[in-house]
Amino acid sequence: MTLAAALAAAGCGSTSTAGGGPARDTLSVAVNSAITTADPAFACTTYDYVVVKNTYDNLVTLGTRRDANGTARVEPALADRWTLSADKRTYTFHLRTGVTFASGNPMTADDVVFSLKRVLAKEGCQQYVLTTGDPKAIKAITKVDDHAVRIALRKPDPLFLQLLAQTGNGVVDEKLLEQHGGDSAAGDRWLAKHTAGTGAYTLRSYEPDTEVDFSARKGYWGAPARASHVSLKIVTDPTTLETLVNSGDVDLAYGIPLKDVKTMKAQGKQVFADPSQFYIYVGLNNGKPPFDDVRVRQALQAALPAQELANRFGYGYAQAFRGPIPPAMAYSPKLEPSPPDLAKAKALLRQAGVAHAAVTLDVKSGETLQSDIATVLQNAYRPLGIDIKINTLGASAFSDEVDGFKSQMYIIKDGGTVNDPAYFLGYFVACGNAFNWVKYCNKKVDADLATGRRSFDPERRKTAYARLSAEVDQDAPYLPIFAPNNVVVAASGLKGYVYYDDQQPLFRTMSVGG
Repeated sequence: MTLAAALAAAGCGSTSTAGGGPARDTLSVAVNSAITTADPAFACTTYDYVVVKNTYDNLVTLGTRRDANGTARVEPALADRWTLSADKRTYTFHLRTGVTFASGNPMTADDVVFSLKRVLAKEGCQQYVLTTGDPKAIKAITKVDDHAVRIALRKPDPLFLQLLAQTGNGVVDEKLLEQHGGDSAAGDRWLAKHTAGTGAYTLRSYEPDTEVDFSARKGYWGAPARASHVSLKIVTDPTTLETLVNSGDVDLAYGIPLKDVKTMKAQGKQVFADPSQFYIYVGLNNGKPPFDDVRVRQALQAALPAQELANRFGYGYAQAFRGPIPPAMAYSPKLEPSPPDLAKAKALLRQAGVAHAAVTLDVKSGETLQSDIATVLQNAYRPLGIDIKINTLGASAFSDEVDGFKSQMYIIKDGGTVNDPAYFLGYFVACGNAFNWVKYCNKKVDADLATGRRSFDPERRKTAYARLSAEVDQDAPYLPIFAPNNVVVAASGLKGYVYYDDQQPLFRTMSVGG
């Protein structure tokens, strides 16, 4: 989500460091999970998007400035301006002139139309992001002339520009892709390991389980990259990750355990900590006993030691809250957590006729923090007669249980890359949605979802989400644990870091030394 006009500007609530002066030639970045693809249409994880964000550009981008409700403002990128029709269904984007791909090919309206149609046709993760799960949301994508593109929507959509700004909607060099298989399985395979964008960097080497290297390209349309090369290392072991940072072999690290962050800060490392819309929660399957009874869910909510968990495991980098919308998400009503009330919890269980219940809490293997939280919950709920069996599953088995609606109770970290309730709640609490893994359904909530999703009036949206939050909090389909900050640890000499809501670093603003 690159931005030419305000690359190093820090907006309300976001972290940044200043740039300037001569810099070291290579920037070393480390992440704690492997990369699966470099193809914008199929990118699905945060670190997939890191590769895409730094090698492609979109028509529009999200900046760091926010409106009064906390929404990041959409700003020009490959399109330097746009218009919206009176019926709010048709956008016309006017393209910057003189923009070229890394190949040297000029970027034209044909490339934009090809790229966005490809996103829709491939049915990868990006199709869901662009359409919020409705493949018919976009009626047509057409070329007006070589420097203008028109996108027609079936319904007015206040979220559309936010969706279009998401990383996977980058413009692909159609001519270059044609040389490597075009719009075919062969082309897809090539694009999974190579890049064909207008971004500030190109791939120099691609080993997605160990290291991905980038080179700054010549002729970039925006401000030039400050580091000529970037090494993106995949380091899954936290001890090794910390060692690399402490030794100076890594300049910017994602995935440092929260318990170790303050120590590293005391040792002279920079810590960038920004409130995040992603949070840890426990899902209670509303379709399985005993959680099909709202009083049982409310009992667990009443006894939840949310603030204690945030204090114990957040190490000063987490926020406890109530309801489905975390404090850092736009339109959050910022509901405060309540202290545990065992008497209220026991009374609710008596009303439900539950003197004892044995339940299974699924935890993904390798998620140490979530496993530790599960153990605390196990002890917290034992006095209520709720015996929790912690069931640790491999990633595939965990996904099968949770995605298949088979899990009775699970713990996970989730949130919306699009930092808006319309996107996140559209699958989290909507009746019948395939990603509503707890099978929660409340028609009042659906009505407020519809208002928030389609209204262009910020006050109407704010009211709808406040009402919805109270309703979901009352129904307790989920137990929000806490929202950990997005924490990044960096070398003392790193400059130019800027936080964006998608939590994907933009390399070209950063350097070390100078």
